[in-house]
Amino acid sequence: KQMANLRNSSIELLRIVAILLIVMMHSAGYGIASADTGTRIGVIAINSVGNMGVTIFILISGYFGIHFRPSKLIKLWAMMLVYSVGIFIFDIIQGNIDFSAGGLYKAVTPVTSVKWWFMTCYIILFCLSPLVNRIVNTLTQSEMLWLLGVLAFFFVISPTILRHTITDDNFGKGLPNFFLAYLIGQYIRKYELPEKVERHATTIFVVCVLLLFGISSGLIFSGEETHLLLCRDNDLFIIVGAISLFIAFKNKQFHNRTVNYCAGFAFPIYLINIPILKMLHTQYTFSGNRIEWAAYIVSFIEIVAIAVVAELVRRVIFDKPVEWAGRIADKKFTSAK
Repeated sequence: KQMANLRNSSIELLRIVAILLIVMMHSAGYGIASADTGTRIGVIAINSVGNMGVTIFILISGYFGIHFRPSKLIKLWAMMLVYSVGIFIFDIIQGNIDFSAGGLYKAVTPVTSVKWWFMTCYIILFCLSPLVNRIVNTLTQSEMLWLLGVLAFFFVISPTILRHTITDDNFGKGLPNFFLAYLIGQYIRKYELPEKVERHATTIFVVCVLLLFGISSGLIFSGEETHLLLCRDNDLFIIVGAISLFIAFKNKQFHNRTVNYCAGFAFPIYLINIPILKMLHTQYTFSGNRIEWAAYIVSFIEIVAIAVVAELVRRVIFDKPVEWAGRIADKKFTSAK
């Protein structure tokens, strides 16, 4: 606990900002198809920043490093299982779906059924982290740059500049870009970035956001692209913007227990925000998918509050048995090594 409290709280604050940006982006998604100019501009502006949220999460994981322990894996899996089954039951009660054996099977296998693509990729990386970290530690700086350069060319430069998407993973929402962001975080931890980049991180972030907003607005209002333009995790400006925002926060060092504690709700909010959003979005979306922005803010606060309460209840009910199972697994894992 003492070590956790010594983590750079500015980065933990960024973790909170990232999940809030993701929820804002998901919430604004109901206005993507709107014909209302104000709604479309607002949605584009939110996505220009919000779509950096996932990359920011992975950069943070890379910077701190993922360190495998069975207890952590059990904790992650148990959290996903509770929310997956809970959402399945909730959807049945709400009349959104009918009960089926296939639906239940998917609910109790959230990792392999890819209930949440981000969490599935995170679990895979978590399991591979001892090997990935060992590879990173054996590479020289020039070898690391070569690796990052090759990955960036095929999975970032190609889809952004050449408009050739190599992988069929919903525009970067898969393992290649996940691993790339993790490795970038590891590189920053080991070698830092050039001093000029560190000094001008905020400016780079603003430029990326403006470019994303300008390009997206031009294409969408001309009718040349669909909403998919706003959801590219493999976009060069999304990734550079996420890196620059991460650097800006990293350089603001402070320690605060409350911030570190609140950051622990990031994963649960991510897991549960969509079901809550489906229930609440009618509070702010009206005819033609037009968004009433004051009601949107209220609904956004409600989504976060409900998610936090749900997680507190989950912890009270399930944390002790999960921790008990984790301690046993850690002992067996340590003795086996």
